[in-house]
Amino acid sequence: MIARKQICNNLAFEPNAHPSFFFPPPIYFFWLPADLQEIVVTNSRITRNLKSKATKKKPCFAAIFDRQTRKQQYQDHIRGLNAYDRHKKFVNDYVGFYGRERFTQEKLPVKTDQDTLREGYRFIRTEEDDMNPSWEQRLVKRYYDKLFKEYCIADMTHYKSGKIGLRWRSEKEVISGKGQFVCGNKHCNERDGLASYEVNFSYVEAGENKQALVKLVVCERCAEKLLYKKRKEKDQSRENLKDEHRRKRERSVSDDKNKDDNYERRKGRSRGSKASTSSDNPDNENMDEYLEGMFP
Repeated sequence: MIARKQICNNLAFEPNAHPSFFFPPPIYFFWLPADLQEIVVTNSRITRNLKSKATKKKPCFAAIFDRQTRKQQYQDHIRGLNAYDRHKKFVNDYVGFYGRERFTQEKLPVKTDQDTLREGYRFIRTEEDDMNPSWEQRLVKRYYDKLFKEYCIADMTHYKSGKIGLRWRSEKEVISGKGQFVCGNKHCNERDGLASYEVNFSYVEAGENKQALVKLVVCERCAEKLLYKKRKEKDQSRENLKDEHRRKRERSVSDDKNKDDNYERRKGRSRGSKASTSSDNPDNENMDEYLEGMFP
């Protein structure tokens, strides 16, 4: 091996040597034990994994841009606060992140559009309600104008206690015929045997008792529910009248008996008084005769 190396070196660097005898520099192969080969392979894999992780961890432009955007938004939010709100925010953040006890943020009541509608809605609006220029009243007015006020929809869940809820129809219900060609009860879809009723709707709104005459189309079964309370009151009044008449008859019979008893008592007393007067007369006559004998 060493001799070959010397020959190759001499041929390569000899100036008068023929070019055909030129050999390239030799390549040496080193044979490693199996243990060392495994170590080299594992080391190469580790280095490869580290390189891949390093390339993955390199932040991309989008992540840097998002971070800078969030930072800018936070700074703009802080600059937009006044001194009191800024101080309050910093104190709350400090207590929330560094406080010993768990910080419970106070939940302020949030007023939604639905809450606004429930508060300002009126079954029948007046001119005074329309004159209010506030945003809440304008929202309620816009919602009120979208309702159709020819027929009503009824909720008869508590009909036995005489409580029936009524509301106006929406556009979807008008298109489907609910309340006009279909029973106006919320939980009934009957199409046959419908009848229209004018209902005197008494309700409490904004602390005031109000009344309105509205139209309602219902089927026969729902009509019985609608008139259930009134019929029950009539039946109850009839029963009360019957009880009153029965009590009056009983009182009259008892009064007649008392009158008869009193009459018999009076009759017995009069007979006793007559007998006593008749028994007293002989004594008086004997007394007169005795006195006449004493004084001749």
